[in-house]
Amino acid sequence: MDLRVIKTKKVIHDSFMELRKTHPLEKVKVKDICEKALINKTTFYKYYTDVFDLSRELENEAMEQYYTASQNSECLFSDPEKFIAGIPKAEDENMDQLFLLFSGREDILMKKMETHLLQLYTKDNMTIEETVILHFVVSGAINTMQDLSVNDDNADLIAKSLAKVIRACAHM
Repeated sequence: MDLRVIKTKKVIHDSFMELRKTHPLEKVKVKDICEKALINKTTFYKYYTDVFDLSRELENEAMEQYYTASQNSECLFSDPEKFIAGIPKAEDENMDQLFLLFSGREDILMKKMETHLLQLYTKDNMTIEETVILHFVVSGAINTMQDLSVNDDNADLIAKSLAKVIRACAHM
């Protein structure tokens, strides 16, 4: 890719992320991004159809970085504690970007994580019982993490509890 394109997209991305710190996605305007990035609208529209297109690209990149940073993703059922320990923590740089991108839209973030895990663990020859257990464990864990206030005080307890549930389901 041309270095000018890389620099232009970076300044667009940075300007967008700066605006997201103070504005919900629906309130971020192309005009504001262009002003902050010191580019014209034509340049913006050369790369993106609208603000939502830009946001989707950044969300997908951030999700890919999250998946790459996740360790032990293959051991959800064989070693749930190891799986949970491999999930990037909230204070990780990439998590800050994810939280900012999905601010006010956390349900979409959780759905993307759920979809990824289901795709990762779904096998061609799974029985109905295995499919039900997989969906129950993944959806249940995602909803639990979303519904409970996860902070430093209770994160370990929640992780241990989830590991017990996952282990119990894996042995059914």
